[in-house]
Amino acid sequence: MTSSNAMFSPDSKNFLSPVGFKFLIERIPTVEFFCQTVNLPEISIGSRQLETRVKAYNTPGDKMTFGDLNLTFLINENMDNYYEIYKWMKGLSNPKEEEEFFNYLAGVKKEVGRQEPFRKATTDARLLVLDSNFNTITTTVFMDVFPVSLSGVRFSADPTDIDYVTADVTFQYTLLEFEDNDGNKV
Repeated sequence: MTSSNAMFSPDSKNFLSPVGFKFLIERIPTVEFFCQTVNLPEISIGSRQLETRVKAYNTPGDKMTFGDLNLTFLINENMDNYYEIYKWMKGLSNPKEEEEFFNYLAGVKKEVGRQEPFRKATTDARLLVLDSNFNTITTTVFMDVFPVSLSGVRFSADPTDIDYVTADVTFQYTLLEFEDNDGNKV
């Protein structure tokens, strides 16, 4: 008999490093620069039950759902990066009159393919996963990203060591896709 090990040999025997990533989002470049953690969200398809006279069978679901995109970033001294997200959220949700919403959209930096209001209210983001030599091995593209939650900021005079202030932001998006290092969709 032949060994089953000969049938399976992974291309890479290196493990994925948790520090090997870059997060890119054009709308908020200072958050991108100070990004500390980002998660690759949960993906699920669920299941459906198929009823028969004998038994109920579970079958694969027909809709793919995605978890939230969570990001932690260091807040810079002027709080510019915190304010970038705050202004984005305020522009989308807290105008006193409809004209303020359209003024916010008019002030959004022009991004290719984002002319209509919904597309201007969102942006795309990319999570680049890096190998042990810090070369991109895969890219996760998040389409139509928008912030839904921004954490509070905790100040404290208690610590003896300086732990720099961070904030958490939660994004939602319409779709995510994976691309290999050649730009091909996975």
